[in-house]
Amino acid sequence: MKNRKVAAIIQARMASSRLPGKVLTMLGHQPALEWMINRVKRSKLIDHVIVATTTDPSDDAVEDFCKERDVACVRGEMFDVLDRVYQAAKQNEVDVIVRLTGDCPFIDPDLLDDLVSVFLEVEPPLVFAANRLPMKRTVPIGLDAEICSFEALEKVWKETTERHHREHVMPYFYENPDLFNTLHLKHDTDYGHM
Repeated sequence: MKNRKVAAIIQARMASSRLPGKVLTMLGHQPALEWMINRVKRSKLIDHVIVATTTDPSDDAVEDFCKERDVACVRGEMFDVLDRVYQAAKQNEVDVIVRLTGDCPFIDPDLLDDLVSVFLEVEPPLVFAANRLPMKRTVPIGLDAEICSFEALEKVWKETTERHHREHVMPYFYENPDLFNTLHLKHDTDYGHM
């Protein structure tokens, strides 16, 4: 499991029904996405950061933002987020994907490292792990992360046609625990209500 390329793939797009443009909204002196990228880069176990955005013209701004900061950016279909994440991983030859959403600017690099460390060290090897699952969270909203192997993501990408699997990327893993070696990493103190 050593020497595997671990990449954080951040899903980010300008379209939002509640707060349009939120990923590039200024929070203090920098955009929300910049806060997030800088915090992810503080991880000791994540080798690469990739932004997965859409081909919608509104996301030209996200691509420009990434180019200005020398951050990898891959564009794809708006509602097939699974394909966007898969293509980002494939094009960048990623072995392990840490999936993040671009509306979590204060993601915790230490919690990311906890998740990556467990994922890389558990035997038999895990194919999916998360620090939250639906209805079972022990970390506050905004600190969520999911991780999987490229091989497992590719299997899901090839096999699933369900709309919610394609739009939300990882549900296939936790809806089919008998098919995969998975782990829900829980925080010692339950902060899931926050």
